[in-house]
Amino acid sequence: MEPTLIDINDWKMTGGGAQGDSYIDKATGNYLLKMFHANQARYSIEDEVTRSLNVYEAGIPSPEPGRFVTDGEHFGAIFKLIKNKNSFCTAISKNPDCLEDIATRFAKMTRDLHSAKVNRDKFEPATVMYRNLLNSNTTMDADMKAVCDRILTGMEGSKAEPSYVHGDLHFGNVITDGVKDYFIDLGQFSYGDPLIDDSMNYFTCKLTQEHMIQYLYHVDCATGHKFWDVFEKSYFDKPLANDDAYMDLYAPYLLLRTLFFEHVVGNDEYNKAYRKMFMDRIAK
Repeated sequence: MEPTLIDINDWKMTGGGAQGDSYIDKATGNYLLKMFHANQARYSIEDEVTRSLNVYEAGIPSPEPGRFVTDGEHFGAIFKLIKNKNSFCTAISKNPDCLEDIATRFAKMTRDLHSAKVNRDKFEPATVMYRNLLNSNTTMDADMKAVCDRILTGMEGSKAEPSYVHGDLHFGNVITDGVKDYFIDLGQFSYGDPLIDDSMNYFTCKLTQEHMIQYLYHVDCATGHKFWDVFEKSYFDKPLANDDAYMDLYAPYLLLRTLFFEHVVGNDEYNKAYRKMFMDRIAK
């Protein structure tokens, strides 16, 4: 797929994140540019454009897909802008009274996603990305790699009917225009065990450090905890007893998730601490 060359000066930056920056076109204000940082591989961005199209055609609520572009140094994608939109976390930060409604809607969207019929011809198993990240990882010790390999082997051999999984599911990756809600950041959309999504949502709400949740999602930890509490009641038929039970269930998936965290931002002190936390839980 060949990218279209654009002039970044034709775009106004509106926000940033761990993977890239967002812009709106200056001429019409009708298009959104997601320009990835230079450390993000070209193939992964091309893949996100293709996945976005496949997700949209599968009937999953998502923005109309765009086109693959470059400014000569970075690669990105242009989408039709959804006007007056806010991420769910931004909506809550602006109006805390809407948290219960937002979290309930998020739970319904997640249940609908996980119950949709999977088209295996258009998407790959979620384990493919993690297997590739594990095989190329140079920082994990042999024991941790063996645990990750065992987790992945179990997932790859599962006979359970797979679900669609967003892959990076949290309240920052759903937007609303006040009328309709949409999943965004679809580069890891795939199929597999829905616990991949559930564990990431739990991590964001319950395990993200205070300074990071405020920086990334514009809310504090107390708000994240409250969001999970409302989500939990709406999403699960039988919620687990307590946080210990959720940690026991989610630790294997979150240990795998640290492979992606390292891929994006490096194996920093926080990632190392999370890995130890999840390994300790698995070893209980």
